[in-house]
Amino acid sequence: MDLTGPVGVFVLAVVAAALVYACGRPGSKKNGAGIREDAKLQPYACGEQLPPEQVPVSIHMFDFAAFFLIFDVIAIILIFSFSASNVLLPVAYLGLSGLALYAIIAYRRR
Repeated sequence: MDLTGPVGVFVLAVVAAALVYACGRPGSKKNGAGIREDAKLQPYACGEQLPPEQVPVSIHMFDFAAFFLIFDVIAIILIFSFSASNVLLPVAYLGLSGLALYAIIAYRRR
C-alpha cells in the first residue's frame, strides 16, 4: 500500500488516533466501579429548586455568522472558478452572490 497517497495518509491518521486513545484509556479517571450515582447526575444548586431561567434570544451573532459564511463560500467559489476555461463562470457566481446578499439585506429591513 502506498503510504503517501490519500488512502495511506488516512489509514496512518486512524492508526495514530487509535494509539492515542489506547494509551489514554487506562489512565483515565473512573466513576467508582462504573456505578452511576444520582447525586453526580444532578445539577449543583445546594438542594434548592431553581426555576428555569428566561434568556432573551438575540440573533445578532447569527447574522454575523451567516454573513461570514456567505462571504467565505463566495471567496472559495471565486478562487476555484477563475481557473475555469469559461470566463462567464466567475461573473455568474458574483452576480448570484450579489443577488443573495441583496435578498438577505432586504429581508432584514422588513
